[in-house]
Amino acid sequence: NTAMLSHIVGDCFSFFTIIIVAVSFLTGVAFGFIIEGTKTGTPQKINDDSVNKKPPQKIIDDSVIKKISRGIEVSNYALARKISDRSQRRFSCGPVDYVTQAAMTASDEITLPENDVPKFHYGELEIGIFLSNGRFSEEFEVCKIEQSSNGDANHEQQNGNDDVLEHQYAVKLLSEATMSDRAMLKAGAIELAVETKMLSCINHPNIIKIHGVGDGGLECLSERTARHYFILLDRLNSTLEKRLYSSWKEKQLELERRNMHTMLSKNSARKNQKREFLVERLNVALDIAKALSYLHSRNIIYRDINPENIGFDCYGRVKIFNFGKSRLMCPDESRKDKLCKISGMVGQVRYMAPEMGMRKQYGLPADVYSFSILLWEIISIKKPFETMTKHAHTLLVMKNGDRPSLDFRMSFRIRSLLKCGWSHFPRQRQKITHIIKDLEKEIRKRSVDSNISSGSSFGTKDRRSIVSSSSFFEEEEIYSSLKEKKEEKKNMDDSETTFLMDGKLDKM
Repeated sequence: NTAMLSHIVGDCFSFFTIIIVAVSFLTGVAFGFIIEGTKTGTPQKINDDSVNKKPPQKIIDDSVIKKISRGIEVSNYALARKISDRSQRRFSCGPVDYVTQAAMTASDEITLPENDVPKFHYGELEIGIFLSNGRFSEEFEVCKIEQSSNGDANHEQQNGNDDVLEHQYAVKLLSEATMSDRAMLKAGAIELAVETKMLSCINHPNIIKIHGVGDGGLECLSERTARHYFILLDRLNSTLEKRLYSSWKEKQLELERRNMHTMLSKNSARKNQKREFLVERLNVALDIAKALSYLHSRNIIYRDINPENIGFDCYGRVKIFNFGKSRLMCPDESRKDKLCKISGMVGQVRYMAPEMGMRKQYGLPADVYSFSILLWEIISIKKPFETMTKHAHTLLVMKNGDRPSLDFRMSFRIRSLLKCGWSHFPRQRQKITHIIKDLEKEIRKRSVDSNISSGSSFGTKDRRSIVSSSSFFEEEEIYSSLKEKKEEKKNMDDSETTFLMDGKLDKM
């Protein structure tokens, strides 16, 4: 019994010893983890404010801002929205606001030599009525500029004719809706900074001119003071969109009504009016082409050609405006195939080149495609792809290569120009300088035909020589146009027309 009792006591002692050792070991391990966690910064339940402080906020990488300004892979607004959704807190950039940093980085991408632009304080401008608004900005009329010693615009305003110059200037600034949205604010500040830098580097009679900027500079493009930054521009009375479907459309319908009720003796006068009307529209297209040729000569791609971005000033001169989406192609981006590294969908889908819509590499030929679609619209006074949905446009136009139908009454030169300009392959599109030459020839020919029909400034021999020299080409053009019209009717696919009645591209 004594031996058994001593054996039981020994087992109990060993058991309790093992338990004590295990508890000690676990306590030491837990204490070690606590010490290690305190050193590495893991959150602990300690009432010390120094431990619970938030880590410092990160600064936006310059490469991200460059992608925003250069339109790589996604548009400015889409990438800015993605950054805003990823982190709702404000990014701190030290003394410089994050919006200002993005605007400055985008502006520094443009390395062209700048012209001297006068600076004005917002209080020096007497703001008039509201003129128009865009996606991020809005424009107001400038009725008067206070007397100041810095500014060519002020000098012109005081020394010119008050009746003419009263509505010559407009001020452009970010809208209140843009200021209320962080992603829109960043994208709008980038576009306004790019437009300011781009307009200060170019000078062409058919491109809107910048007459002044806010005296605060790009530093005003911050989250709180971006509304104070503005640019002073030419005031435009109307846009090509309004002229196409208001005055020009009404004139076209009036000529068609006259055609139905005109006697045969007045047939030549009616044709003369149609020729003059076409020459008027071709001259507008020629001015647009000259402005694009100037931009392409400086390696600038506009990327947003459409009737809403083309206006007319108080003298009736054509002006291209809205340069927020324009892009300076660097020398290392230009290649033999006329394409560059930039990609992404920019501009209206209706006028967008296929390579741009398919998110491929594109370059200056993308502007040629957009201009060709616009030229067809100017000649026909019809909205291109008016009844197509977005899905149908992507399938038929961007992938399958469908284009607007060509009227057989168009001249052979115009039809060839359009076919080459809106080719599905960028390498097959002609340069904008060649388009200018063809348009000038077409305008001269139409003007000569108009003078022949009216009998002005030509003698009998001159008239006969001109008619005989041009009759062969006219017959060839008519024959080829009729032949192409028949081929188009034979090759029409009824299945493709089912896409055309589902909706419209007006909101694209």
